[in-house]
Amino acid sequence: MNYTMRTRRNERGGVVLGFMAIALLVFMGLAVVAIDFGHLGLSANEVQIVADTAATAGARSLLRNAKNGAAENVVSVAQTVVAQNHVDDGDASIAASDVQIGTFDFTTRSFSGGGANPNAVRATGRATVNNMVAGFFGDRTSDVTRDAIAAYSGNGSGMPVCPIAVGVCHFNKYKTSGTCSDLPKLSQAPSTADNSGWTSLFEGSANAATFIKYLPAACGGGGQTPPNVHAGQNIKLSNGQVNSALKTLEDCFKAGLLTECLVPIVKKNCNEPFNSDGEVLGFATFKITKVKSSGDPKFISMDGICETDAPGAAGGGDYGTFTVSMVD
Repeated sequence: MNYTMRTRRNERGGVVLGFMAIALLVFMGLAVVAIDFGHLGLSANEVQIVADTAATAGARSLLRNAKNGAAENVVSVAQTVVAQNHVDDGDASIAASDVQIGTFDFTTRSFSGGGANPNAVRATGRATVNNMVAGFFGDRTSDVTRDAIAAYSGNGSGMPVCPIAVGVCHFNKYKTSGTCSDLPKLSQAPSTADNSGWTSLFEGSANAATFIKYLPAACGGGGQTPPNVHAGQNIKLSNGQVNSALKTLEDCFKAGLLTECLVPIVKKNCNEPFNSDGEVLGFATFKITKVKSSGDPKFISMDGICETDAPGAAGGGDYGTFTVSMVD
């Protein structure tokens, strides 16, 4: 009787040990998966950073070549910037064949290689990652691949501080040449010829108080943060001179608080009345050269300048102010 009971206990003990052995193997298998998946996830993020970095650096280089007269090797620039990063505890790199120059269409959201006026770079980051645990079971490495596309375009959004808007007709020469030196030089804005004027942006009433609302408080402005204006939106316009607003703008200029302005470009034909609403097509950057609020004539003189890699959304019209952004 005692012998039979001991045998049964031994059998139960053997079954328990068997289950424990199986559970231990399952646990070890899950640990292998968890550790290597975590390692792969980290490496995948690093490879994505490589692709993003290469695409963005390449797109900025393309922009400098197109608008600043640079003659950079876009692929080499991308590779140099990538080399400042790391993947899987080693120096990052990207093959020249994995940096493709092309054209991104913001309407169709599509990339195509080459093009007469390329504006985008597609980069593919690659890495072979050593498996930390699975290598003991024969699976020593894993391949990781990530893609990215960056492109430059005219600024599609901005937060204009200056209460000035400019009609698109001023940009005809620049639109033909694409050369920064052909950006408009406005000798009198707001223009008596109705080619530029005041804007209160989205304020319902266009008057002196709303015109200076976003100018610095230190020079007599309202000091408020301007709204984010996007291409395709309508803003309020007003023509003619507004002496008090012009005086505040002059004070800001003389105090050195307002030397450049991001200006919305609106859909207005030359000599068309510059009032009521105007659709924003994009943005331009103007350097203010002089403001005269007394005597005759009263005016703001400002010169259009090329501004590369300005903050804002992509997809605006080309008026000399650009942004570089990840598009895919």
